[in-house]
Amino acid sequence: MKAFLIVAFLIVAIGQLVFFLFVFRTLRNRSRSSALASTRLMFILGGGFFFLFGIGFAIYSLFLTTTGVRTKGEVIGYEESHDKDGAMYSPVFAFTNQLGERFQVTAPMSSRPRQFHVGAIIPVLYRSSDPYSARPDTFSYNWLFPLAFGGGGALMFCIGVTLPFWRRLLRL
Repeated sequence: MKAFLIVAFLIVAIGQLVFFLFVFRTLRNRSRSSALASTRLMFILGGGFFFLFGIGFAIYSLFLTTTGVRTKGEVIGYEESHDKDGAMYSPVFAFTNQLGERFQVTAPMSSRPRQFHVGAIIPVLYRSSDPYSARPDTFSYNWLFPLAFGGGGALMFCIGVTLPFWRRLLRL
């Protein structure tokens, strides 16, 4: 599932980039009112697309939180990765499933600083058909992406819809 989400995110990101490049290229030689219409269209379509992507994340999170298996796990370490700003940390945790099998999983999100202390007992959520898809059962792991994409998309959409009213109000 993690690979599917990465591929889906990349497809959306590339689609958005191509769309924005197309819109900005067409804005170059247009009049001011035509440029405003193109910008408005960009915000409405881009915002709607991000909103729908956020809804997809929300549906998956809702599905997982309602049908997934909850258990407790122990943070046994961290996987470290580096970006231009320094080190990022992904918690590695171990848990035992319903059949008594022990699994060791790296959480799908990284953070700076570390989220949990090594040895901490954390709530874990996983699909019974795929214990390696486990993740910490916290608000940020379940709802951060749906809120970020859905909320950002809704904001972009609202800006696009209300842009003519703001133009008149501010006399642009």
